[in-house]
Amino acid sequence: MAALPVAAEPAGQVPRSPVSGVPAATARPLPPTDLVPGPGWAAEPAAEGQVKRAYDGAAQRTEVWVRIVPLQDGASPNPTTLYFSAVFPERVLRATPDRVWVRAQSDMGVEPLRMRPASLTLVANGVTLLSVRDPGLKDPAWVNYPCPPENTKKRPGCSFDGIVAALPVLDFFRLIEADHVFGEALGFPFRLSPEHRRMFTAFATNLVPPAKR
Repeated sequence: MAALPVAAEPAGQVPRSPVSGVPAATARPLPPTDLVPGPGWAAEPAAEGQVKRAYDGAAQRTEVWVRIVPLQDGASPNPTTLYFSAVFPERVLRATPDRVWVRAQSDMGVEPLRMRPASLTLVANGVTLLSVRDPGLKDPAWVNYPCPPENTKKRPGCSFDGIVAALPVLDFFRLIEADHVFGEALGFPFRLSPEHRRMFTAFATNLVPPAKR
């Protein structure tokens, strides 16, 4: 796979993440998009590391995703499953997408009484690549409810069980190259292994147009 360039950090002081305090990646605002992940992650169960691909003929778009089960970090249990996905028009990829979507789903059976904040963080080699907390309507992020949103008032016990956020594609490639990757999802810390990063490499081949591989 052809290597993609990674933007250099700006000269001078490296910005700090307001959440973790560690150096933050260069800000790369992403424009609004209608190409958001669909329900394939739940409708088509996959083994960890298996790259799945689905074409939506009605919307004329393709989604590619991979399922990752991160490792427990410290004494805290790990109820988190991660899904990394990319969405592009038509069947054949013509240009590398500008973002990779990261979905973190929490097993609500693990510490069911524990409060879960709407947060998702990814840190690679000490640099914060993704940091989302309480996403608003204008953010490229949202929380996932296992029940229809209109039922949440009728069913107060139906809380969100996941969070989805956009990661600039260049920062996704940083994950592959990083020696150490840690994160937090809905209040539970996790870490990724070299094997997980090899799974990312297999997924990343789907982010490069066939003519450029």
